[in-house]
Amino acid sequence: MNQVACGRSWSQEYLWGEIMQWRISPGRASDGSVLYCLGEADGIPSAETLVRIPVEDWNRQLSPWPAPACFKGGETFSGQAESFLDEICREIPDFEARNGLHPAHRGIAGYSLAGLCALYALCTRKIFDGAASASGSFWFPGWMEFLETHLPKEGSCVALSVGDLEKNTRNPFLRPVEQRTRETAMALEQAGYAAKFFLNPGNHFREPAVRLGRPIDALAALWNKASEEETSV
Repeated sequence: MNQVACGRSWSQEYLWGEIMQWRISPGRASDGSVLYCLGEADGIPSAETLVRIPVEDWNRQLSPWPAPACFKGGETFSGQAESFLDEICREIPDFEARNGLHPAHRGIAGYSLAGLCALYALCTRKIFDGAASASGSFWFPGWMEFLETHLPKEGSCVALSVGDLEKNTRNPFLRPVEQRTRETAMALEQAGYAAKFFLNPGNHFREPAVRLGRPIDALAALWNKASEEETSV
């Protein structure tokens, strides 16, 4: 089955338990990297090979641990990312074998809460060696404390971005997002990882696909730089 979305061709539908549908969009890059995108991935302008993993319940499947609602009258976060990521990681080897993928690098990416979950996955799953996040929910209660004791595997790369207007939100839960994203990138850099942070113009809802494409490409550049440094030694 093929799906054309915003100029990208999504092919090779992969059914997981007749519930999950993974779709792959072959990239133009020659480095053999694969990015697993949590949630919507339509319209991402990237040369990398992307695999779209739909999310049915963001507050349940993407939250790393339980937390109160961040909006008045909103849903709480039930913290079931562990089981969701376990299922994904079990399926990856078979998915890559079926589609002839032999990635030199395997990353995970996402926007908003999916961006937080992507970095959480990198910190808890050795199957990934990179994460890309746009407007990730690093305001999430307990995130910085978690990061202090759960670092990614050695050699991993991370690219994080956030909108330059997001810190102006009236919501006190979300207001620290830029500061926490900066602190996350800084903590990883100080621990010896290749980490890049940058700002995107606009608030949380402006051009999410375009804005996710930027850290994905930044992550690919970090991988390439690391490979070049290894070969030059």
